[in-house]
Amino acid sequence: MKTVKQIFVGGIKYSLIQNVSNINKNIISWTISIETDIFEFPEKACFTDVTISKDFAEELLNRLADGYVTPFSADEVIENYLVEYA
Repeated sequence: MKTVKQIFVGGIKYSLIQNVSNINKNIISWTISIETDIFEFPEKACFTDVTISKDFAEELLNRLADGYVTPFSADEVIENYLVEYA
């Protein structure tokens, strides 16, 4: 796993992480991580293997950051985004 992009907005860190398959090194998927401690305790959400498209993953990451999506609400937002655009 390798972090390829991070965005820091309003005390929230959004990360795009590259995953390479252990079985086939040609298969790459993308994970999105969201972390914050703005509510006085650390909060983190990690969504593995969201897509195999880097462009799609980056667009999703940017939209999450633009909307100040927190780890708490990220699962619903990501699910809705995937239903709408995937």
